[in-house]
Amino acid sequence: MFALSPLNLAFALMISGMSFVNLVFSLGIEKEKSIWRIMSVVFAVPLLTGVVSLFQGEQFFIFQMHHLALLILFLFFPLGLYWKKSGQYGSTLRIVLSLALLSPFAVFCLQSISGYSWTLFLLAGFTGFLAVGNILIFAKIFHQKETTLSVGFSLLGAGQLFGLFLGAHFPEAEAVLIFAAFFLFMYTFWQKIYRPVLIRLEEAEKKLLDVDRTVKFEVQKRVIEIERHNEHLINLAQTDSLTGILNKQAITNIIRSLTEGEKKNGFTVLLFDIDDFKKINDTKGHLAGDMYLKLVAGIAKDNSRTIDHIGRYGGDEFIIVLPHTKLAEGLCTAERFRKKVEDSEAGITVSVGVAHFPEDGEIVRDLLVAADVGLYKSKERGKNIVSHFRSLNDQNGDNN
Repeated sequence: MFALSPLNLAFALMISGMSFVNLVFSLGIEKEKSIWRIMSVVFAVPLLTGVVSLFQGEQFFIFQMHHLALLILFLFFPLGLYWKKSGQYGSTLRIVLSLALLSPFAVFCLQSISGYSWTLFLLAGFTGFLAVGNILIFAKIFHQKETTLSVGFSLLGAGQLFGLFLGAHFPEAEAVLIFAAFFLFMYTFWQKIYRPVLIRLEEAEKKLLDVDRTVKFEVQKRVIEIERHNEHLINLAQTDSLTGILNKQAITNIIRSLTEGEKKNGFTVLLFDIDDFKKINDTKGHLAGDMYLKLVAGIAKDNSRTIDHIGRYGGDEFIIVLPHTKLAEGLCTAERFRKKVEDSEAGITVSVGVAHFPEDGEIVRDLLVAADVGLYKSKERGKNIVSHFRSLNDQNGDNN
């Protein structure tokens, strides 16, 4: 398919490949009108000559390889010179394109004079001048010594000189020097064009990651705030505004949930109210009555376990729910609470009705009816008493 030996074919493909990378990737990646974009255009010449040599045979390949380095140096020299002088992207690009289009004519001229002996020394001197000139010009353009670029120009010059004088005897050495120069050019383009793009991509990914983390943090923070706000609203919806304990809806819901899960252990419900509370309101006023309601609720909370539940059932009626208790334990707790209220400095008493789950009722309504019957029984027996509506062992303050 190709008219080249395997070794020359490999060299042509590598030179064409690196030229393609420098040309296409630089024009595609480098968006600014920089000198690097113009420099990449130079590599269109070795790309085209390399592709053509694949089909033109050994003689054309050997000739273009002998003069490839000189041609590249020649194209770089006016590029750097004009850019250093004007810094204009458009004008410099036009000059490079014009010289690139004239490169076939230049190759033809070199081929026509290659038979003269004096041309070797002329080309050698011209090669040295271009190599040194490119190194100096581009060092001034970049305001620093571009080591890889300078070495690349030096290798091109060395490869050209080697080809002029010893190429017929050591063609592989010339090819190695030119290949090394092209590799350094590709590395320089990678450092100046591709690598900054990769760095910017990495920075962009880090920024996106930071933004993502920030967004997630803000979302989580907002979710926590919403959950706290909802929890606060739920607490408000379940709390009696005067006493700070559970309201009627919340305490009855707790009893309902216990009836569904506490049949094995049982629990006790205490229903109590303040004795003669209407008289207190009438004689001392509603503010005093509110104070007594809060006082009784506070005594109930101070003398309850952490697992107990206290709620205001309505008016001056309160409920205490005692999970995991037997009836006798519930009666003792009720009596202890009644005694605490009686011994307080407020001078008030409470009457308590007691009901136990499940024997006094298996649903909320039945339990509250049983506790209410016990409370009515306490009132009927003289108030300041703890009563269970089915028990003969009710307790009152006079017996303690």
